[in-house]
Amino acid sequence: MAIKLELDVYLAEKILRSDILQNLSYDGVSAVIDYYDDGGGDIDFDQSLFWCFHRYESALAAVMDHDPSEVEAIVRDIKEENPDEEVSQDDVEFECKHWLTENTTCIPMDDGSVIVNTEF
Repeated sequence: MAIKLELDVYLAEKILRSDILQNLSYDGVSAVIDYYDDGGGDIDFDQSLFWCFHRYESALAAVMDHDPSEVEAIVRDIKEENPDEEVSQDDVEFECKHWLTENTTCIPMDDGSVIVNTEF
């Protein structure tokens, strides 16, 4: 049996911001709430869902944390597509964001960091 609460976005943010277990900043919590709020429809509020999110400095750092061999595969794919060009950091970052978006929830932030659901 579970207790279900009906919360508006403001109250959900307030609860999450006061939660010492969550590992997101103020704007990180807002980004996750906005992500779910923009998805349309209602979701059941489960505070533990938000504990799965982590903010990374970059998409590359997130993929490296999950599985470094994925980064190697991404770099290899970029090289195969453009054998005459040097692989740029921007290309790797772009492809890492794409990989994260395909495999989990990835929320890009204005400062270049990403918030990722690490349970994938």
